[in-house]
Amino acid sequence: AVSAICVIICMVLMWYTLSATLRAWKFGDAEMRSLDMPKYLLLGAMPIGFGLMGVQFARFVFGPETLHTGEAGVHE
Repeated sequence: AVSAICVIICMVLMWYTLSATLRAWKFGDAEMRSLDMPKYLLLGAMPIGFGLMGVQFARFVFGPETLHTGEAGVHE
């Protein structure tokens, strides 16, 4: 259940950051605090990262692997 909630949270954050990135690209916003560069280049990594996190959590929900095997600290 926790992994399913994490999938939902990651997908919502991915959608929100993707819309912010596309809005910055559409209006040509620039970030001028430290470097003069388009804001969408700075924001572009966030939807990719949240999307990949959502895929990873979805693997735990729908895949054969589980997040925890119960064998933490057990060495062969």
